[in-house]
Amino acid sequence: MRNNQPSFRLVALTALSFLAVFADHAPAQTALFSPRRDFPVGEDARAVVVGDFNRDGMTDVATAELSSNNISVLLGNGDGTFRPALPLAVSLPRALTVGDFNGDGVPDLAVGGSQGVSIFLGNGDGTFQPARDFAVGGQPALALAAGDFNRDGALDLAVVIGTQPVFVLLGRGDGTFQAAQSFAADGFSTVVAVADLNGDGALDIVTVNRVGTSTESSTTSVFLGNGDGTFRSAQVFPSGYRGTFPGAIEVVDFNRDGAVDLVVLNNDGDGGSVISLHLGNGDGTFEPARRLTTGKDSPARAVRISWWRTSAPPSRCSSTTPSRSGSTWCM
Repeated sequence: MRNNQPSFRLVALTALSFLAVFADHAPAQTALFSPRRDFPVGEDARAVVVGDFNRDGMTDVATAELSSNNISVLLGNGDGTFRPALPLAVSLPRALTVGDFNGDGVPDLAVGGSQGVSIFLGNGDGTFQPARDFAVGGQPALALAAGDFNRDGALDLAVVIGTQPVFVLLGRGDGTFQAAQSFAADGFSTVVAVADLNGDGALDIVTVNRVGTSTESSTTSVFLGNGDGTFRSAQVFPSGYRGTFPGAIEVVDFNRDGAVDLVVLNNDGDGGSVISLHLGNGDGTFEPARRLTTGKDSPARAVRISWWRTSAPPSRCSSTTPSRSGSTWCM
């Protein structure tokens, strides 16, 4: 990168190899991409989301940059390029999600940072109103996810701050939230996702937690929703291995049986990563993990799920740390 200026990479590789998820001996295939283009943002980007922030029908990008105390909004030109980043100041942002939190049809941004949760309401032209902050346990927010937990039509938030509870902020539909409720998880919660895990029509919450001191591992906590903004006690099961700690989670129906499954990404602290695949039983419980390794010297920071072709199960992709030789691999 020129002048040591940080940039957001839209495509990490010019060629990508992937395997069908359950085809153990399938030959690798190559998907070719045009050469990457870099677009400058702030330092130490920790999260990225997409949305149509100025409602022109073109995809825009927002990134959260921890060291720059900044959110960068890059408006798309519709040809794979972006305009210069528009900055939004926020203290130590680590997490980012998009949602319409005041019901005006315009995408808004929810940011997890040192103030807890900061909400930037969109103006519909790619700009945002000043942030409103909402406390969650008196600690910085590490991860967050949006969903309508009490089925009132207003988006709510699930937030983790590292210490044991998961916090739920019920939205009022005007961009503000009720005081946070807490639900006990397990260990040091660093990742959160939202989905209907038992098929009852009520959204549930899943967190991934770091446990142990001298020998770290990770667990997954499942909170089944009651549909009124409250949740049952957490079901906790192992999702990592000795010496690993959690990095990310995705929820998808891998084996197309109608029950959602969990993919948990764990790093081993030695330059490698382990993916745990938990097949769902359809009732909010999950089978023991199937272990998949990504190799050494490429600690992954995120995992994404996508359909590569209509006849195959969904594929899983892992993005490695962008320093030095950042890459993406798929199976």
